[in-house]
Amino acid sequence: MSNLIVAETILKTLGGNKFRMMTGAKNLAGDENSLSMRIGR
Repeated sequence: MSNLIVAETILKTLGGNKFRMMTGAKNLAGDENSLSMRIGR
């Protein structure tokens, strides 16, 4: 199994691609316990 299940679940909970488009989130990086991203410019 993938070790990015938690990161994928966090993104899905936030709204997935709709969240990315609405906030301008870029450079998503995830590991087994977290999801980080750059929001805005």
